Amino acid sequence: MERAVAFEELIRQGKPLGRLGVSFEYFLIAENAYIREEVRTMLIEMLERDRRKRFEEERQELVRVIRNMRNRGMGLEEIGDLTGLSEPEIAGLLSEG
Repeated sequence: MERAVAFEELIRQGKPLGRLGVSFEYFLIAENAYIREEVRTMLIEMLERDRRKRFEEERQELVRVIRNMRNRGMGLEEIGDLTGLSEPEIAGLLSEG
């Protein structure tokens, strides 16, 4: 019960959840019956924001790496072989990023 109350206070303060290990621990605590539904909802929203942020950071890093490959003279097919992406996917990343 004590951990649940401490966890609830962290959520209310909007503290970042950190990396997967910490987030997973928080998720397990949230599954505990001591956490109210309102706090569970807040946790799920925070986890979703963290996931979207990590996805965007990883996408930007992929675009940076692909641009470096292109600047070194690599073709889309060669980049696709290394990344596992199709040529249209690579072209799409380069055009949007």
